[in-house]
Amino acid sequence: MDSQLLKKLDTLRDLIRKEGKAVVALSGGTDSSLLCFMVHKILGGKSHAVTACSEFLIHDERRIVGKIVKRYGIPHTFLSFSLLGNDDVRKNPPDRCYHCKKAIFNQLRRYAGEHGFTVVFDGTNTDDREEERPGIRALRELNIRSPFVEAGLGKAEIIEIALSEGLEELIRPSNSCLATRISVHTPITEGVLRMVEKAEEYIRGMGFPVVRVRFHNPNTARIELPPSEIPKLFSLDLSSRISRVLKEIGFKRVSVDIDGYLPGCESILLQRGFNSS
Repeated sequence: MDSQLLKKLDTLRDLIRKEGKAVVALSGGTDSSLLCFMVHKILGGKSHAVTACSEFLIHDERRIVGKIVKRYGIPHTFLSFSLLGNDDVRKNPPDRCYHCKKAIFNQLRRYAGEHGFTVVFDGTNTDDREEERPGIRALRELNIRSPFVEAGLGKAEIIEIALSEGLEELIRPSNSCLATRISVHTPITEGVLRMVEKAEEYIRGMGFPVVRVRFHNPNTARIELPPSEIPKLFSLDLSSRISRVLKEIGFKRVSVDIDGYLPGCESILLQRGFNSS
């Protein structure tokens, strides 16, 4: 680890220590998992991880969160509530993520206040700030703290810190909420969310750890895989099997995006052999 990263890491530890008592939003991804580990390591029993359990949470993410908190002894709560009861979320406007984040972090702020915690942390990093994300506006409005941003840490540096801590198991491809799979202005329903979740679960089981299944009306699935994985889909004659299963799930048409899917540091993770388990 170079001197610049060590300095950022010291800054991160200092700002966590100064807060004294903190709730950490834990989604199960690399960023929030590492943040939870570090906050717990520094604050001990004065920290608490909270996972928002709505219709948008992938069921397998809940399993992964449970595994993480049990392994590292992190105090944790699954906070259940509905997002589909929010009209601004269900109608799926272009800024849907703003309304989702606002609803979720209002719940986390309420939990923190009721249990005597002084701050809510989330795992946003500096790379996230480079993208136009409506959800980040909600974090600012609600005064949610992002320690990685404050310390100047990006995704690649977070991965390096996790490896230096011996936390390789926390490093996994990102898996944003299910609502991101549904095209803008298409109303979000429980049925559509479960179709997408089942489709992605099946395709991952076929040997594709990084996959997105986008939902477009009328009941069309658009499969996105990392570009390097697309030939595998056809060379192993898996496409017809996947199409058949997705139609059984409820899709009428199944397509593959030839441009592929590879945001952020997913290519790094694939090269290192990390998967979503």
